[in-house]
Amino acid sequence: MQHSLNISELTQRRFRAISQVAGLVFKGYPSAQKTANQVQISASLIYEVLSKYEPDNLLLQQAEQEVINSQMETPRLAAALQRMRSLELIWQNIQRPSPFGFPLLAERLSSRLTNESLRDRLERLKKQWNK
Repeated sequence: MQHSLNISELTQRRFRAISQVAGLVFKGYPSAQKTANQVQISASLIYEVLSKYEPDNLLLQQAEQEVINSQMETPRLAAALQRMRSLELIWQNIQRPSPFGFPLLAERLSSRLTNESLRDRLERLKKQWNK
């Protein structure tokens, strides 16, 4: 999952909170707090250095694991995949895109260069399917 998704941005955000708890980033004294931007820059710098020179650091692993568990909802995803494993697969050829396939078709159409707008192309396809 880690290789198929680019979770580095989410991990970096989570690392910011972890680094503050671990004491790696100093938020300033009560009378002279650092700005959120200063804290973010400090945490980002530490994250980049650790990622480059110590990729197996426990704090990086913790941030990555928290992102995977919270953002990707791995327990819920695993349960859904387990349920799907017990279901029967029915392969059926269809004449036009299903409701689940339509967004993929629209995305594919939008990536093509043409003078016709996406809306016009979708309307033309819709007319073809209704024939």
